Parts: sequence; C-alpha cells; structure tokens
Amino acid sequence: MSPSLAYANTLFFRSAYNVQVIMDDNEPEERLLNRFRRDVMRAGVIQVCKRRKFFENKQDDKKRKSREAAKRNRRRHDNIIVSENPLKQDS
Repeated sequence: MSPSLAYANTLFFRSAYNVQVIMDDNEPEERLLNRFRRDVMRAGVIQVCKRRKFFENKQDDKKRKSREAAKRNRRRHDNIIVSENPLKQDS
C-alpha cells in the first residue's frame, strides 16, 4: 500500500475512524473479518454513518449531545458506586 493511501481514511473522516486489522500467520479469514467488524463497532463508525444519513438541525444536535452526556455520566456514576461498595459475599 502506498504511503499516501495509508492515511486516506484519517483525512476523509478527520477523526479516529482509521480501523486497521493486521492478519496473523495462518489466521482464518472469518476470524480476521470478525476482528475487523468488532473494531469498527468499537470505533463507532456505524453509529456515525446512521446518524449522518439525514440532516440534523441544531436543536436535535443539542438534544442528542445532552442524551449522550447523560448516558456517559450515568455509566461513570454506576462504576464509581460499584467500585466503592463491592458486594459482600456470604461465607
């Protein structure tokens, strides 16, 4: 692959959507494809494509961002509570 094409994804998306999977020796294609799909899902490429399918006005954009922030904060809060108060096991 030429060096100019290596960063084509990064320049097009302008963010961290550059998903790269390196094939191991004697690795089956199914496993390689599954790893690629998993990395794409973790990067959030599919979600962004679905979201950008239609135009989103400023009000909807603010609503979506506030929902996502609330979801992140709820996860952080739940993780803090779990780490501070581990469940006691009965002996």
